[in-house]
Amino acid sequence: MALDGLVRDGLEDNVVNKAMGTLAEKTATDFKITREQADEYAYRSYERTIESNKQGWFKNQIVPVKVNDKITVLFSFYSFNKPD
Repeated sequence: MALDGLVRDGLEDNVVNKAMGTLAEKTATDFKITREQADEYAYRSYERTIESNKQGWFKNQIVPVKVNDKITVLFSFYSFNKPD
């Protein structure tokens, strides 16, 4: 059976061939990380992303991405971040 590209390339760790969600649960269990601690860490990370966009801290690392011969895209900030 052929695996979907998203599963194989995006949701599975190719070193141990296990779902990253499974590995995240194992890590949380092994290190006794609560859901609240994980959520707080994610929130702080998100807040730092917003601040880095505002300050332009990674501006020199943003480069154009060539989609094809006609289209080149330049993302001026981390596009999945919605500060409001």
